[in-house]
Amino acid sequence: MAIEKEVKEGKTKYYINPVDCEGCGVCHLVCPEDAIEVHDAINGEWFISETRFGPMSHARLGIAEENSGRLVTLVRDHAVNLSKKYEIKNNLIDGSPGTGCPVIASLTAADYAVIVTEPTVSGLHDMKRVFELVKYFGMKKPRSSK
Repeated sequence: MAIEKEVKEGKTKYYINPVDCEGCGVCHLVCPEDAIEVHDAINGEWFISETRFGPMSHARLGIAEENSGRLVTLVRDHAVNLSKKYEIKNNLIDGSPGTGCPVIASLTAADYAVIVTEPTVSGLHDMKRVFELVKYFGMKKPRSSK
């Protein structure tokens, strides 16, 4: 449970354990004393850097933070803007592992996908789920290299 109780010197104090908190904000909504403040979580930062191959849009997650679809979308949108500005024809997006929101954000508006997985039952399971996402988004089949 995210809300924990601590009793010291006869006084009761309640606090939110940040490890257990999922950030939904329900505690703020139901608190009758309006004693809980909710702040936007910052789980990472985005950057635009110059590389020897040209500009790159990327992000860095905070320690022990989970990736978010919002952060991936922000990085992807900045990459698209850089492509237009510098007349770059192709963007390469390194997607997150798994099948959650960051993966969907990585695939959104992409033409092609290369799915890489580890040789485990779990890896194969996730690969099949990502392949279903690729089919759902209607990505083109790659041209033959022959």
